[in-house]
Amino acid sequence: MLDYQLSPNELALSGQLKVQYLDTLKEALLKAAQQGGLACLNLSQVREVDTAGLQLLLAWLRQPRPQFIPRLTDVPEVVARALRLGGLQSHFAPFME
Repeated sequence: MLDYQLSPNELALSGQLKVQYLDTLKEALLKAAQQGGLACLNLSQVREVDTAGLQLLLAWLRQPRPQFIPRLTDVPEVVARALRLGGLQSHFAPFME
């Protein structure tokens, strides 16, 4: 399961960032984009991740936004490990604190 909390400056994801929950992830990211001005995406409570989840997240991060650049914060080891194993570190690096 994937849950999220949206506040004025942060989208916090928790649970499983996996293919089964891409609809929830997409919903959260669309709401965050509509809100505008989102400063960070907090991943501290993500417990599982797969390539599909990372791909959708990266596609969203790379969308041009003239008013701000989103940042990933509190990246847990499970996500960092998936980035290393998938060879995706350099793609996510511009968005990580």
